[in-house]
Amino acid sequence: MTDRDSMVRKINAALDHIDKHGDLSGFASTEQERQTLISAATAQGLLTWNEELKRHELSKIARKWLDAFYHRRPSSAR
Repeated sequence: MTDRDSMVRKINAALDHIDKHGDLSGFASTEQERQTLISAATAQGLLTWNEELKRHELSKIARKWLDAFYHRRPSSAR
């Protein structure tokens, strides 16, 4: 697995965690890691900031991204 593949998997897992829990608490081991993941996902248009709720949310693109990532694999690989 390449470093890029590893980062893609990490971002996918982070997006899934944000979708389920609303933030990266309990996911990212450091503030630096949290900021790196948030920055990478935001730069790709995968996260948006909800000012009213004061939290990041998955964009429509992120929902499609996760659906493609998790559903393209055989069910035995999940």
